[in-house]
Amino acid sequence: MKRMSFLVSLLVVTARALAQGYVNFSNYAPPDLNAPMIYADPDHGFEYRLDGRCLAQLYAGDDDAGWSLAPVGTAVAFRNGQGAGYFTGGVVTIPFLAPQNGGYFQVRMWAASGGPTYETAVASGQPFGTSNVFHLAVLGGPLPGLPVDLVGLQSSGIFLISEPSPLALAVVGVAALGWGRRR
Repeated sequence: MKRMSFLVSLLVVTARALAQGYVNFSNYAPPDLNAPMIYADPDHGFEYRLDGRCLAQLYAGDDDAGWSLAPVGTAVAFRNGQGAGYFTGGVVTIPFLAPQNGGYFQVRMWAASGGPTYETAVASGQPFGTSNVFHLAVLGGPLPGLPVDLVGLQSSGIFLISEPSPLALAVVGVAALGWGRRR
């Protein structure tokens, strides 16, 4: 009886270990995936591909609501030179998604000077951006043995949006106070 219960528990533990998906964390896998990421500042008229000064992290979840996505794997730096705009993070395991159920994914990127995580960069006011949220119907698993590519990921990046300077805000504030006193 002890042997039988041991075998059953061993099978349950093994089945749980196998219930995880695998993806290839890269934005370049021809012919189905070519999604370079950019850094753009429309006010100053420049745009270039993200390089080693920026990081990317994969987020995954079981629905397409952005708040339900959680970081998986580790953040990776973008490539430099002719590979700029692309990242190669290798195989990422998603422990909470079963291969047959698929899941929703998003890539979040930020300036590395903002810290080691996307959330830290956002809180510190450093440039950041997100990709589209996309669905993968089936994930690579240990039985098939091959991770799936992030087909559905689209080019995106970090887009700077100008905000008024503190001096400009002060001038507008003083003008508003002066206008209010005249009334």
